[in-house]
Amino acid sequence: MLRICCFMLMLMLLSDTMGWTIDDIVNHISICSQLPDYGRCSAHTRMWYYSRQHKSCLPFDYSTCGGNTNRFYTKSECEQYCVYVRDR
Repeated sequence: MLRICCFMLMLMLLSDTMGWTIDDIVNHISICSQLPDYGRCSAHTRMWYYSRQHKSCLPFDYSTCGGNTNRFYTKSECEQYCVYVRDR
């Protein structure tokens, strides 16, 4: 119960200081919690995904189609987007 209260307090504080709504933060957490998904095509390109296990952004090969939304063009983009997951 205490963890839930602390998490909700953190969401409220972040939404006030960053100008984001709680829905925005929850959406980021949802995306950054997905496992990497290679996709379904035969081509590939280097992308970055957030790993909750490692609490960092890691590279992976993306097939250029399909997959999920936990993929970013740069490590920096991944880190900025998934900052709320990393700090949890």
